[in-house]
Amino acid sequence: LHWYLAPTPLVIAHAAAIVSDGGAMLLVGRGGSGKSTTIATAVRHGLQVSGDDLVIAGRHEGTWQVFALYDTLKLDPAAIGRTGLRLDTNRLAENGKFAYRYSDLAPGQLVPLAPLRAIAETGVAGRPETTLTMQTQAAVLRALAPSTLFLLRGYEQQTWSKLVGLTRAAPSWSLQLGNDLEGVVSA
Repeated sequence: LHWYLAPTPLVIAHAAAIVSDGGAMLLVGRGGSGKSTTIATAVRHGLQVSGDDLVIAGRHEGTWQVFALYDTLKLDPAAIGRTGLRLDTNRLAENGKFAYRYSDLAPGQLVPLAPLRAIAETGVAGRPETTLTMQTQAAVLRALAPSTLFLLRGYEQQTWSKLVGLTRAAPSWSLQLGNDLEGVVSA
């Protein structure tokens, strides 16, 4: 799919997306930075999403859009417990993570397409409160590009150029996730 999209304006990104008020906030960061936990928490609290782990982004009909790539959320056992989901050993996917379908957890909450409104670098703060602060585009690009380029071999220069364009297309934020998951949703 990556090679198919390479000559188009679309790019696969190692990211997740929360949809609120008709627009998407792309969550970017290395593995373990809280993207999947944030998505699971959002779904459990009635917010819509456009994917976890990998999404497609690009200019479509004149604006930057985020496209859901698949209907699966993968979580490790600790994240499952923190988000309030039920641990189901029949859902074991890979690397000790468990796979859930959005369509099973919350029918109708997976949005196939949403306009990009913001990009947030995620991190685990290790304190009770969650914070959302302005961030530089360069910091967001540093959080997005290495893992995306590692996962998607071939067409690295084209992918890099698209990721640069993506990070320039929306305001940049830093979402530092606290231990209180209720705060993640309100941030």
